[in-house]
Amino acid sequence: MRYSPPPDRRLSQQVSRGEPLPDCRPVRTWRIPLAGIHPQVRIAHHLPGPGALARRIIFDHEFILSLDGEGEVFIGHGRHCYGPGSLVLIPPFTPHHQIRTGRPGDHIAVHFDWAPGLPPQRDPSRRPAHDVVVVDGLPSPGFWPQVGADILEHFRRVVALQGSADPADRLRQIVHMQRLTLALRHLVASPDGSDPVLAQRLQPALDLIHHRYDQPLMVTGLARACGLSRSRFADCFRDWAGCPVAVYLRRYRIERVRELLLGDDRPLADIASACGFADAFHLSKVFHRFDGRSPSAFRAEARSQGQVQAF
Repeated sequence: MRYSPPPDRRLSQQVSRGEPLPDCRPVRTWRIPLAGIHPQVRIAHHLPGPGALARRIIFDHEFILSLDGEGEVFIGHGRHCYGPGSLVLIPPFTPHHQIRTGRPGDHIAVHFDWAPGLPPQRDPSRRPAHDVVVVDGLPSPGFWPQVGADILEHFRRVVALQGSADPADRLRQIVHMQRLTLALRHLVASPDGSDPVLAQRLQPALDLIHHRYDQPLMVTGLARACGLSRSRFADCFRDWAGCPVAVYLRRYRIERVRELLLGDDRPLADIASACGFADAFHLSKVFHRFDGRSPSAFRAEARSQGQVQAF
């Protein structure tokens, strides 16, 4: 496809105003070999959080390393439970958002390009939708449930060197980015965290969740269905799903809510009752925590784009 750069920052302004996300399909994809990466860091900082993050896109690549806190991050069509030491790689123009399900904490964020001139626009806000693929590199998007102290130290050094005017420090920062990339290649990125053996053991509880989500469900009853004690069931479920059973149940209910919001114009109170929520207010509160927007905003955005939005 012929590449033609945008004449202004309208795309960036549209996103910053919180308007419905634009068409994010890349108009061009670059491929570079692993040996050719020369990461150019644009932003590297240590910030408080993470907390709720409204659905958005970015115009470059971003690593987010959680130093503390717990929650869920949604990237494209995937979702993951994060905790201390979890790492996310978000590619450009990939819709994503996050919620906090536990205590707050700090995180490190690094925005970067894999190599100079890819893409050619130095100003990210002027970039059209694109993708840069590193052959034999990292999965993109990528999620690592736990990284080691060596990778954490590389990220700390990248942050410490940011903003230095010394060309040697810029080179050191690039080397740390290259080294952490090589270290991540030896870790197993987690696409969904499923374990077939645990899933079989937990199947009675999963059947109840998937078919009776509109009814009150207690952890004790789910554990009894699997023939396990409450504590043993909770541990097994967290090992399988990567999050507590209560979070999984809320997440599954919200998934059904999304389907109903996109299916017809039924009132929110009816959808709340059909998906196990006390009332429309309760549903709206939980939905906003998970999605970063109200149910009505989700429905309006999805319909304005003329497509069903799967998460």
